[in-house]
Amino acid sequence: MAALELKYLNQKWKHSFEEDTENETVYRPEGFALGKARGRTQLELKENGRVIDTQIGRADIPDSVTGTWKLEGDHLIIDLSDGSQKVYPVKEVTSEKLVFKKL
Repeated sequence: MAALELKYLNQKWKHSFEEDTENETVYRPEGFALGKARGRTQLELKENGRVIDTQIGRADIPDSVTGTWKLEGDHLIIDLSDGSQKVYPVKEVTSEKLVFKKL
């Protein structure tokens, strides 16, 4: 991943499920005009390698777990403090869009 693309990753991303396809999961940066939803998953990727992973919890209340993130080739690897790991194959990243290939 080029340095410029890496710079784009360092922000808070919200799942734009309206744009998902059969093969892709789409995230948009905080502040992007998204439709109303009962909740959206979020990834906040910080420059220091820290991450806040927010999922929709019970009663639609956000549930956040912290951890670390890194890139290995075109894969975003997230190791969370609860001991879980998430691997996202990155298809595209710009200042306005982050797209993961569905596994």
